Amino acid sequence: MAQEEVSFGEALSSSSGSKKSKPTADSVAKMLAQAVKSQDSQLLEEALATSRDTVIRNTLTKLPSGLVVPFLQELIKRVREKPSRIMDLVPWIRATLIIHMAYLASVPNIAETLGGLYEMMEARQGTAEQLHRLQGRLDLMLSHMGMQDEVEDADEDDMPPPGPSTFYEEY
Repeated sequence: MAQEEVSFGEALSSSSGSKKSKPTADSVAKMLAQAVKSQDSQLLEEALATSRDTVIRNTLTKLPSGLVVPFLQELIKRVREKPSRIMDLVPWIRATLIIHMAYLASVPNIAETLGGLYEMMEARQGTAEQLHRLQGRLDLMLSHMGMQDEVEDADEDDMPPPGPSTFYEEY
C-alpha cells in the first residue's frame, strides 16, 4: 500500500481539528519566554490571554529569572497604554511579584526599574481613596434625603384635617 504524502501544514491542521484545547503552563511558559526574548508583542498577547490562576502561576514558575524584569516592564507598558486592561494583567503582575520576589529583591536599582509600576499603583490608590470619599458623601446625602422624605410622608399622614382641632367656648 502506498501512503499518501501529507504536507506538514495539513498534518498540523488535521491534528488540531476544530477543538481548541486549553493551553498548559508548559506551552504558555515557552511562548512567554520566546515573546519576551524576541520582544514579539503579538506572541506576548497570546500568552497573556490565559486567565486561569493555576496556569499563570505554573507558567511564571518556569519563567527564567533573567526575563522577569523585562516581562514586568512589558506588563507596565501595556497597562499605561490601555488602563482598562489592568484587571486582565493584575493576576500576571501579582503572581510575578510573588513568585520571583527573591530574585527581584536582589536586582540592583529595581526601584527605578519598576518605578512605573509603583507610580501607577499610587495614582490608582489615590483615585480610589477619592472615589470612596465621594461615595461616602453621596451615601450620606441620599440617606439624609431619604429620611427627609420619610419625615414629610409621616407628617402628611399624621396631619389633622384643615381647620381648628379644638374649640374654646366661654360660658
